[in-house]
This record gives sequence, structure tokens and C-alpha cells, in this order.
Amino acid sequence: MIEDVESDPTLSIRYEAHSKEGIRALLVLPLRIREANTGTLTFYYRQPHSFTDSDVRVAGAIANLAAAAISTTELYEEQDLMRAEALASAVRERSFIRDVLASVTEGKLFVCNIPRDLPKRMKPAGTTIVLGRDSSLRTLRHRLSEIASRIAFTEERILDLVTAVSEAAMNAVTHAGGGKAQICTDGSDAIQVWIEDHGGGIDVAQLPRATLEKGFTTAGSLGHGMKIMLSTIDRLWLLTGSTGTTVVLEQERVSQQRTWG
Repeated sequence: MIEDVESDPTLSIRYEAHSKEGIRALLVLPLRIREANTGTLTFYYRQPHSFTDSDVRVAGAIANLAAAAISTTELYEEQDLMRAEALASAVRERSFIRDVLASVTEGKLFVCNIPRDLPKRMKPAGTTIVLGRDSSLRTLRHRLSEIASRIAFTEERILDLVTAVSEAAMNAVTHAGGGKAQICTDGSDAIQVWIEDHGGGIDVAQLPRATLEKGFTTAGSLGHGMKIMLSTIDRLWLLTGSTGTTVVLEQERVSQQRTWG
């Protein structure tokens, strides 16, 4: 506590800058954050001031409030940093998995991070099919076969397409309780099927095993269905997260003749 910076020559020299600003008295209190002195809080007075116990108690209460506010802010900043680091780590992991799977599947499988990574949607061929534990899967297979036949897909190509789409649709029903399917086409050479659900998502970390290990399956994943899809489809995009999963399957009328699978 300095009641008057001009009352003592030593103080006057030390606080010359304060005096020039018209400051005559100071009360300096420590800021204790997480049980450590990490700074000070200074109260300035324009006139000489005789400090009372009440002045100190009020100033102490203000200092405690300031310390609590700073501590809370730092805590949130630390939590934000941890969340940012965790997110960056997850993105790096997904990017690594995406690159590895794209390589080992000869460009068949694309693991997407954001909706923009999905392919451009072709022209819809008919209405959206709501998927559930009913005849919807049979409806999807029947309509898909009809559309593929109209653009001269061979029986073998139709069977492969229907097999892959059935696996994706069944996964939406089994693990997400249902979803929707939209068949699209360019009208001459390719068919694209969008399967979307609002389930809890697929564990991307399990994709390498689901893709490469024969017979691998686990709850909440595409399991052995992934290997079946990649063995029968030309291209597959996968976007998955806590709010749902989108699988896009694309088949061309003429086989790509890839050797994977």
C-alpha cells in the first residue's frame, strides 16, 4: 500500500511515471491462480489515500474474482487446445487410412472427411426408397435391376451392382435402424446409388481390417460386407460420423477390369 507517492523522495523517484499521470496512491494485491502467485492487481487513486481494512477486503474480493475469471478462461483455452489437437489427430488418422485404402484397393475406395469429398450426384432415376425391415430392400434390388437393364448392363454387371448395393443398404438397416436409397444414372454408361442413414457412424479405424481381412466383422461396422462391395463395385465413397453415414456406390456399364479383391 502506498498512500502518497510524493510523500517520500524514494517513492517519488520510483513512481515518477505514475505521478506524471496524476496517480498519487496505489494498492497492489497478488493474483493467485491455481495456488500460485501469477501476477498482480493494482488499484490506482488520483488523490492521497489512507487505506482501511475495508478497502483491503473489497480490493481482495475483486482480486479473487479476477483470478477466478482468468483461471476459468485459461481452463477453457486448455480444453479448446486439447479438443483442437484431438481433432487434428483424428483428421491425420483418417487421411492416412484414406490414402492407404485408396492405394490397396486400386482407387476403388474413397474415405471422405467432409460432404464436399463425395462425388457429384448424377440425375435421379425415380423416387427415393425408404429403407427398413420390410420389403424395401427387395424393392431397391428390383428397381436397380430394371434401370441397369435399360442402359444395357450385362447380367454379370447387374448382379455385381445389386450385390454391392444390397450390402450397403442392409448395413444401414442393421446398424442404423434404416435409411434411404437414391438410384441415379448418367442415362447411358453409369449408375450411382446413394445410401444414407442417421445412425451412430462407422468406426473408420476398423476399415483396414474390414477391407483386407477375410471374414472380419464387428458391431457398428461394414464388417465383411466391405470386402464384398469392393469385390463387386467399380467405386465406393464413404462419409461417416456421429450423425450418420453416406455410402455412394458407382458402377459403369463396361467393367474397369481391376484386379483387386
